[in-house]
Amino acid sequence: MAPTIEALDQPRKKRWAAKVKTGCFSCRRRRIKCDEGKPQCKSCVKRAWVCEYPAGMHNPQRRPHMLAPANVRGQQVPMLEGEAKSMVGISNLVYLMPQIIGLQGSSSDTSMSSIIRLTTTLYLTFLPNRAGKHTALDSAVRCLALAAQSFYSNRRRTSAGYGVAGQDAGLFESYNQALMHLQQAVADPEESLAGETLCATALLGSFESFISSKPYADHIRHLQGVEEIIKHRQPHRFMTRMELQLLQCHMVYIICGAFFGNRPCFLNHKEWRPVIIAIGRLSPELKINMDFFLYACPIFELVYEISQFVMERPVSPTKRGMLLKRVIQSGDAFNKWYRQFDVGGDKLAAITSCVQIDTMQKMCERGTTYNPYQSISISQCMILIQNRLRVALGSNDAYTMESASRLMAAKLCYAAGPDGKRQVWKTPLSGNVIPAILATGEDWAAHALKVNYQPEALDADEAVIGKDAFWRWMTAMNIGKDANILDMWNDYASENWVDEE
Repeated sequence: MAPTIEALDQPRKKRWAAKVKTGCFSCRRRRIKCDEGKPQCKSCVKRAWVCEYPAGMHNPQRRPHMLAPANVRGQQVPMLEGEAKSMVGISNLVYLMPQIIGLQGSSSDTSMSSIIRLTTTLYLTFLPNRAGKHTALDSAVRCLALAAQSFYSNRRRTSAGYGVAGQDAGLFESYNQALMHLQQAVADPEESLAGETLCATALLGSFESFISSKPYADHIRHLQGVEEIIKHRQPHRFMTRMELQLLQCHMVYIICGAFFGNRPCFLNHKEWRPVIIAIGRLSPELKINMDFFLYACPIFELVYEISQFVMERPVSPTKRGMLLKRVIQSGDAFNKWYRQFDVGGDKLAAITSCVQIDTMQKMCERGTTYNPYQSISISQCMILIQNRLRVALGSNDAYTMESASRLMAAKLCYAAGPDGKRQVWKTPLSGNVIPAILATGEDWAAHALKVNYQPEALDADEAVIGKDAFWRWMTAMNIGKDANILDMWNDYASENWVDEE
């Protein structure tokens, strides 16, 4: 109901309120408003009055007990028994891992087991607030803590000149219990999707690297289990930093495993692209590594597709044209990304300055045990692969590409290190791709010469390289064989950065 004119003409009445007995004595005696400022209100300061408050007011001189410390003990939430047990294992890992990193930093151990041990440090910061909340993860933490303690003790004994002590029987008992809890979590529809289950699987994979320097079948099965859980969780569930870190730490095994196994990689699907981009936002170093994977994965995928295509005789001219177009587009995109680094001179020296094992703090800040140089150094292998794919499909510049590839491969076999010495940097990718270019050069050069000098006389079948020549190249790269990425890495680990006399 709208107010009447008579009601609007009446003077406004004050709302009734109880008498407020606050303010200092000076303001109350003079009936003026007091802002109750401490130790003096503004009115008393302005008029130079003595400002005093009643005993019930917030006057520290009159109520000293107001400054007594709060009873913090009564406010603390008691830690549950499961949390306390799990925190013991986490505390041991937090103490031991910097010591283990120091031991590895003083040695030349660059095996895959060594790298996996270092990767464990990236998970430690996520474990305390999950202690006692997930049975499989708690069991994996306790198991890994025992393995790390045994590993550290044996390394110290070896450095002191003593023999290696035998493995504690309780270590494998703890492992069997952790494995049982993990299997129960994987069998549960909800627990199998939890990030803690993925982390527990990764930690048990790390366990194998602490008890043995060589990858056994159990270690490989754990890595395969991590890959299956990642696929099972699907991209939209990778939201937390822990989940993103777990994914990026296993991307090398997943992508390179698919490449050498000659099979498609699920990380190349478009729905995984936002997840990989999100990982790159965690640190500048991860940005470089994730960009490398984003541009390299399409080229890896084309190797698989073209290997299937060359087996088809007669080949489809339309499909050949589509594949060649994709090779050129993917290759140009990768080359554009690679050229921004201007690898050479001062920039290369700056990048290679971090090619060593850092402290635990620096690795956690980077979010990766890898450094930008490792992605940039193997980028030249990707250039060699894309050049070969152009030659295989009979591009117009096939001979130019093949000649450039053979020259680049010869130079990379004895590349100069950052200190100017002739050194060799070998990884599973470079250690297989570069020699394969040189070993199969004659067949490919002959095909490239035929394509460039007789383009009009060739049909689609003749423009595409023969399947025998193509598979000799694939075999030279160890693609499609039973060898796994862990074995390959260990084969080249002892040869990384070897000085050439």
